[in-house]
Amino acid sequence: MRSLRTPHQLANEIRLHRTQHSGSFLLVEGPDDSRFYRRFIDRQNCHLIVGFSKENVTSAVSLLDTDNCQGVLGLVDADFDVLDGTPSSSANIVSDDSHDLETMLIRSSALDTVIEEFASPGKLRGFEQRYGGTLRDWLLASARPLGYLRWHSLKNGLGLRFEGLHFHRFININNLEMSRTALCTQIKNQSQLQALPDQELLVAGWPSERNDDPWQLCCGHDLVELLVISLRRCVGSVSVAAGEASRSLRLAFSPHHFAQTGLSGAIKQWEQRSNFKILAGN
Repeated sequence: MRSLRTPHQLANEIRLHRTQHSGSFLLVEGPDDSRFYRRFIDRQNCHLIVGFSKENVTSAVSLLDTDNCQGVLGLVDADFDVLDGTPSSSANIVSDDSHDLETMLIRSSALDTVIEEFASPGKLRGFEQRYGGTLRDWLLASARPLGYLRWHSLKNGLGLRFEGLHFHRFININNLEMSRTALCTQIKNQSQLQALPDQELLVAGWPSERNDDPWQLCCGHDLVELLVISLRRCVGSVSVAAGEASRSLRLAFSPHHFAQTGLSGAIKQWEQRSNFKILAGN
């Protein structure tokens, strides 16, 4: 399977393509990233390759750096790197402005376009008045404990599993209030770690002394799942799957949006340093 390729195989693939392609290579993490960034690259000059994981991308770029292979740029999710103070492993690696691709989309006005498409104006207005903020504010506030718990699990090797969480079991779909104890129970059940003390998760997920940048902390997958929950009843009346919501966000994100990102600026700086072209229209 292509998803089982190793960094060495990816590096060899690029070396092989180099014999026929004199332009640049953009190495991204996954198929969704490939479909998204393909809209913004110069397809005649840039060849896009899927690495199937962040580690594959960064390791393959490191191998090619060692060989002084020119014109290869890796694009990865920032994840918790900014919060951890982890520097980029190579001058030939760039990352999203925020935690991942989905957070970059939700941070932009692409979210407003999706909300206009799926939400009920009256329900949305009523919720935001009761909440005292925008739906985007609620998404960030609600994804914050999940971000802290993901980060806590990584730093402490807990092996908490977040894939497949049933958000409706800890988010009230009528008023969008979160139950902390229900969230802890869901995570422990999903991770098969029922003996893990609730208090550890409560302290890790709701640290009163921390005020980290939510755009670096929150995971885009969690934000999309929360958006779907909100649209089901509280601010809309539609049953939208998370995949459909993600696709809608990607489609609503225009070249104008992308041109305003720090990521676009970082790629342009790399183009100037390397004399290779990646982006279209510049």
